[in-house]
Amino acid sequence: MFLRSVGVIILVSVVGLVAALLVYWFLFAPVVVEGTVIHKAVTGVRGSVSYTILVNRPAADGSWIIVKDRDYRGLFGRVGNVVVDDYLESMLKGKYSEVRYIVSIRVEGGDPVNGVREGETLAYQASREFFNMVGIGDRVRFPVSRFEAARALDPVEVIHPANLSSP
Repeated sequence: MFLRSVGVIILVSVVGLVAALLVYWFLFAPVVVEGTVIHKAVTGVRGSVSYTILVNRPAADGSWIIVKDRDYRGLFGRVGNVVVDDYLESMLKGKYSEVRYIVSIRVEGGDPVNGVREGETLAYQASREFFNMVGIGDRVRFPVSRFEAARALDPVEVIHPANLSSP
């Protein structure tokens, strides 16, 4: 009788642990999203206002860099992939209290965390490292945060267009 009671207690404990792990996994495990980088932007916050510093968007001959903040026009070329190094970020933080890196991605397969359907585009806030790692037209796989809307965590995989093989 005693062994049967111990066995029941262990079984109930194991079932409870498995249920708790499943709930934890469902609520906290990251969701991996795939898609293509459509454009990138850097914004800065001063006071309670957000300003667009620059936009990196596709063009027929590659990608364009459109600098909206005149103070930084001489620091970027007109074409290519924008990369923000430590020095440039420190300059931006001298003017803005917060610098945000945005990577807009056309989602393949959907993003259930942010309510994005397949083929739709969402502007994800990303780390500077993620922003610098990807370029216009790159295919990316990345986890999204369940706790912050439209927050992309560091990419799992980046496939640059030159590395795509044709079928």
